[in-house]
Amino acid sequence: MAREAFTKALKSTNEIELTVTGRESGRAIPNPVWFVQEGETLYLLPVRGSDGDWYKNVLKNPTITLAAQGTQWTATATPIKDAAKIHDVVEKFRAKHGARRRQFSVDDRRDRVEAVGAKTSSALVRPDDR
Repeated sequence: MAREAFTKALKSTNEIELTVTGRESGRAIPNPVWFVQEGETLYLLPVRGSDGDWYKNVLKNPTITLAAQGTQWTATATPIKDAAKIHDVVEKFRAKHGARRRQFSVDDRRDRVEAVGAKTSSALVRPDDR
């Protein structure tokens, strides 16, 4: 039921709250994020790429909580490291949120995008019925 309510809430917002567990502190840390939904998959794109704290926290603990319009959903985030897939995600964000946003840039000269220290990274979230 929680997932259904959350999925319905996504239709009326462009921003959700992502709560991650601090990799050093162990505290719950909320962050507002934009998302792109494709079927049952949500794509999240860190503004600072893999240098972003929430992304680094997901690498250490992939269990996240998402909130929208008073609903919550706990899920598992899977970092995307493949440069071509990241490029696809960036294009999805450009289509939904506009191409003028600086955070939607990709260094296309790289053959691969590493999880830590890369210019751009993204994460996908799939339902895990929590």
